[in-house]
Amino acid sequence: MAVKLRLKRFGKKKKPSYRLVAMDSKNQRDGKSIELLGVYSPQQEPVLFQCKEDRVKYWMSVGAIPSDTVARLLGDAGVITKPKKTSKHLGLSKKKRKEIAENGDVESASTEKAEEKAAEKEEAPAPEAEASTEKAEEKAAEKEEAPATEAETSTEKAEEKASVESGKPE
Repeated sequence: MAVKLRLKRFGKKKKPSYRLVAMDSKNQRDGKSIELLGVYSPQQEPVLFQCKEDRVKYWMSVGAIPSDTVARLLGDAGVITKPKKTSKHLGLSKKKRKEIAENGDVESASTEKAEEKAAEKEEAPAPEAEASTEKAEEKAAEKEEAPATEAETSTEKAEEKASVESGKPE
C-alpha cells in the first residue's frame, strides 16, 4: 500500500477548505483516509494552514509521498525543506511547447533547439557573398600591381565578366 499525504476537499461550492490527510494512493481524493494530519483554508485572511508536525514527519519517515501542493505548504510551514520548482518548458518558445503537447517529447524539443542554434552559428555566408568578396580582393590586388599592357588588362576583365555571369568563381 503506497501512502500519500494529500488534501481532501471540504466546504461549500466556491468556498473550499481542505484537510491534510494520509491516505492510500489508490483512494479517491475525498475517499477514505488513514489519518487526519491538519487543515488548510485558502479563503481565510490570512490563509490558515495547521498540521501535526510530529505525525507528518512520522508518515514521511515510513515512506509517505506528499503531493506537490502539500510539499509546497509543508515547505512554507518549515516542516520539510521547500521543494525547488522547475519548469520543463524553460526557454522554449510557444511553438515548441505546442509541439511538445502534441508529441509528448520534451527532450527531443530541447535537443532540436540546441541543434538549431548550432546550425545558425555554423552557417557560412552565401555563395554570392563569397564571390563578391573574392572580386573585391582581386580588384585590390590589381590596384597594387601596375598592369603591363592594356591588352592583358582587357583580357582579364573579359574573363572576370564571363565568370560573374556564369556564377562560377575562377
